[in-house]
Amino acid sequence: MKNENIESIFEEIKSERGDVADIHLAYKNFPIGVKAHFDFYKLVVLDDNDSGLERFEREYLAWKVSELNKCPYCISHHKSALEFSHTTSLSTSERLNLLEELASLIVHEPWKTPALKTKFLQSFSPSSWAHAVFVAGYFNMANRLAFAENLEVESNYQKMCQ
Repeated sequence: MKNENIESIFEEIKSERGDVADIHLAYKNFPIGVKAHFDFYKLVVLDDNDSGLERFEREYLAWKVSELNKCPYCISHHKSALEFSHTTSLSTSERLNLLEELASLIVHEPWKTPALKTKFLQSFSPSSWAHAVFVAGYFNMANRLAFAENLEVESNYQKMCQ
């Protein structure tokens, strides 16, 4: 990763996401951070895995955390991604309620999150719990990155939300 320059990192992002979001462009002076951020985002949000969380559920959690943090940049991006991924969702309202409860705890009272785990595991697998906590934690970080740079939503943001 040390040898990668920012242009090659941006090329990778553009080839995978259709364009480079401002949340990456804003940190161009810290290439290793941009690369780590994008790689983590892909692993936690985009990549299909065997955790049991559907893409729709991951985007729902991203949107809810961003909404609770009042981050217009991430709300726009992940509301659009949520709408895109909804067509294949098998999620139940019970699962979505649990994800919303997790989002609220992670944002407002993270020390209380462990109390939700037993209830959560009645509808989700243990790997889904871990994955959901990672998604919620990641979006707390991403929201703060967006706020730190006062990011505005790109005119072509929907292109990057599929």
